Amino acid sequence: MYYNNSMYLLQNFPLSWPLVSFDSEVIDRYIVKYLIIFYILIYVQYLQAKPCSEYSQEDMQDLIKKSPYTVNSIDCRNGVFVWDISNRKYFNHKTTRLKNTNSRKLASVDGESEHVKVQMFYASISGASALISQTDSLTNVTETAASDLGLGISMIWSHKWSQRFEIYAVGSFKSFRFKVDTSRTLKNPNMTQAYMGFGGKYKFDRASIGVGIGQGESIMLSSNGTGEITLEKIAIPTVSVDTTTRLFQSENKFNLNLNLRYGQMLSADRAGYKVESGRYYSIGLSSTREFFGRKYNLGFNYTDRKIELDSSDQDAKEVSLTVGSGWSF
Repeated sequence: MYYNNSMYLLQNFPLSWPLVSFDSEVIDRYIVKYLIIFYILIYVQYLQAKPCSEYSQEDMQDLIKKSPYTVNSIDCRNGVFVWDISNRKYFNHKTTRLKNTNSRKLASVDGESEHVKVQMFYASISGASALISQTDSLTNVTETAASDLGLGISMIWSHKWSQRFEIYAVGSFKSFRFKVDTSRTLKNPNMTQAYMGFGGKYKFDRASIGVGIGQGESIMLSSNGTGEITLEKIAIPTVSVDTTTRLFQSENKFNLNLNLRYGQMLSADRAGYKVESGRYYSIGLSSTREFFGRKYNLGFNYTDRKIELDSSDQDAKEVSLTVGSGWSF
């Protein structure tokens, strides 16, 4: 339900950057719009994840039928589901307890099984708005290009080595259409961005920290000084550190998280652009719900990327909303 609602909001909410000066007021205003949509979506998600005490016997029987596991019975105790399963499959959830009926012992801490599915595939779609500027090092003139609402997809595969540590591989693709002021002309308005990388993540009780390396495409803006603006993209290797902190967890399997990431771009010489240094940071909020080995996610993210070239400075800002789902296997 909330996936359909999210796509309707993204398609009908005015999310493109206005073609005005590149200032903080414009950025703040459109960040607020994305946050409003994100708040609406996570509220819908929270309402749909009702606690087990509100489930009727008919609802519980329906859960048994939909479960991918062999379930003998289901009960609600102290606000959490207690599953009686007879096979050797377990799923990992802080608020779900499993009772094993065969001879294999089920070691658990806070209701979390040691015997969990160790791999997950996660896929998501996103809507994003981007704003790119270039400042010439000699003339100090700044040119700006703004995008309409762009769409993207992302896929992540992860493998758990233990309850605390996992590795992952990620790939993403985004598509934008840019515009410039009417006094300028723009070549190559349709641009795409791709990223591929891998990394590792270590989890604590309420937080996690990870490191990653990869290579991603960055969109570069250049001007010939006569009003003609050109967009090009180059691939730049990156190294990043990220943290995720759980801000809130309810008994109905709903989490709200704070996500932070800092990345360093390595020097590169591509397509006539000599990258001397670059960095980016992102801050975001995400809500997750895990059920029957599946993960449902909503996310808001703001990214600021700065690249220093030999002849100019590039600045790119992006705001995005993400809807995704993952499957354990």
